[in-house]
Amino acid sequence: MIDKKIRIVIIDDNKNLISFIENILKIKGHEVQSFNTVNQAENFLKSLKDTIHAFLLDYSFVNKSGEKLARQIKEKSPESRIIMTSGCSFSKSDCIKKLLNEKVIEAFLEKPFSFSDLEQILLKR
Repeated sequence: MIDKKIRIVIIDDNKNLISFIENILKIKGHEVQSFNTVNQAENFLKSLKDTIHAFLLDYSFVNKSGEKLARQIKEKSPESRIIMTSGCSFSKSDCIKKLLNEKVIEAFLEKPFSFSDLEQILLKR
């Protein structure tokens, strides 16, 4: 269980996944914002003034990669934790490994993942 209230932003083109995670986090008392396109997320980042504890970011979007967005998030909000998700296996993604090695992202979750897997990463401080 996540004891401390967190602010999390979910960026994924899978609206069902966003809805599922968003509902659970809100039930647990956390602040959640979500976006289903890279453009929406980039516009949000441009006006970001508040602290975001964590970003849950998909790796693949239609005609776009989450890599550039992850780097934009890290530049704009270096204290935020970035958790990347993808349907592709970690062992097959050199880009995700590079982002982890460069400490752009903090963790990777392969889809499908459970809420308890996400919660375990969010609890790490």
